Amino acid sequence: MHPGITRCSFCDAEMDRFFANYPNCVCRECEKRTVNSENKVPDFNTFFDSGDNPIFIDGIKCWRRYKFGGFVTMRDLHDCSTLEEFYRKAYNRNREERFNESASKAARRGPREIETGTDTEEVQSSRSVEVVQSISARR
Repeated sequence: MHPGITRCSFCDAEMDRFFANYPNCVCRECEKRTVNSENKVPDFNTFFDSGDNPIFIDGIKCWRRYKFGGFVTMRDLHDCSTLEEFYRKAYNRNREERFNESASKAARRGPREIETGTDTEEVQSSRSVEVVQSISARR
């Protein structure tokens, strides 16, 4: 997967880069299958930026961020009880994934030389690898 491409968390369709700011976002096509807890089309109020939460797509819990007269739908991978809990867990997970990805790249590159004035010093990526191993061990 290309790091600059955002994909729907249901159908894997490519999405606009705008959605990269939202964890586990859902494309507009998959959003068409959304229902609320009463199995009805979710209600939302564009004036107050509010609406039904949680919502469901094919029985899977999702959350909506209502803003500026619209909304973004995000898949809940943690079965959260509140939107706040969802944000906390989803954003922490995304941060860990980005950190693990950059640490893995550094580990694959290995030591590299950086020119500093007249001296050349070696920069090790071992600290990044230790942190990644520490995070992985906690899971």
